Amino acid sequence: PEAISDLSAAVEKSGGTVLQYLCNRAQCFLEFGLFTRADDDLSKAISIGGRESQGNCLYYRRGVARFVQQRFEEAIKDLRKAVHSDPPPEASMADLYYHLGLCEANVGTRPQRALHAFTEAMKCLPSEGPPKPHYVHEKAKALQMCGEHEKALRNFSEVLRWQPLNARAMFRRAFSFKALKMFDEAAEDFEAARELEPNDMRFVVNYKKIADYEAVTLGPAGYEDQIPYRDAEASVVPSLDRGVAKYNELVAEVDDDDDDDDDL
Repeated sequence: PEAISDLSAAVEKSGGTVLQYLCNRAQCFLEFGLFTRADDDLSKAISIGGRESQGNCLYYRRGVARFVQQRFEEAIKDLRKAVHSDPPPEASMADLYYHLGLCEANVGTRPQRALHAFTEAMKCLPSEGPPKPHYVHEKAKALQMCGEHEKALRNFSEVLRWQPLNARAMFRRAFSFKALKMFDEAAEDFEAARELEPNDMRFVVNYKKIADYEAVTLGPAGYEDQIPYRDAEASVVPSLDRGVAKYNELVAEVDDDDDDDDDL
C-alpha cells in the first residue's frame, strides 16, 4: 500500500528514531492485519518513550497486536499498563478491557480476572450504542467458569435474546441449567443446539458422561458472533424464555419461604 511505502521511506530517512513515523506506520500495519510488523514498530516507539509517547496508546495498540498473535501473557501486561499509565480515549476503553478479558480467558487459569475485565468492558459501553452480544457471551462464559451459574444463565439468555439461533450460547446455557439442577431445561437446550447445528459433532451429547462436566469451551475466546439478529427498533425489555422464567419462579418461592421463616 502507498501509505506504508511513504511511511517506510520516512522511517528509513529518519533512522527509525522519529516516534510519530513509527506510530503512523504501526497503525497502517494494524489496519492491514500485519500484526507482527505493527508489534515491531510499536516496540521501537515505546523504547523511544518521552513525552511524545503519551496519547499515542502504544501499550493498548501493542497489546491488541499481541492478542492476535496469541501472545496472551505479554498482551495482558501491555493492556494493564495501558489502563494505568497510558489509557486510550474513552471510546476505546471498552475494547481495551474486552481484549484484556479475552487474553485472560485464553490463558484459562484466572477466570475471575477475565470476568472482571469483561464486566469493566460492559460498563464502558455507551448506553445509546449498538448492542454487543459478543461482550455478553464472553462474560457469560467467564461467569460459568467461575461457577456463578445463576448469573451465567441470565447472560446466556441475554445473548439469545439478540441471537435466538446462537447454538453455542444455547449449548453452554444448558450446562448452567444442569448445574442448577434444572435438568429438563438443560436437555431442551442441548437438543435445540444440536438441531441448530446438526453437522457440528461438538453438540452431540452423551447424557451418561455429561454429568462429569460443569462447562465446555467449544473453542478459544474471541470468536463469538458480533452481529445481533434482532430488530434494533424492537422493545428492549428482556423477553425471558420458559427456562429462565421457571428459574425466576423457583427463586421467588425460595424468597417467600425465607420471609415466612422470618415471621416465625
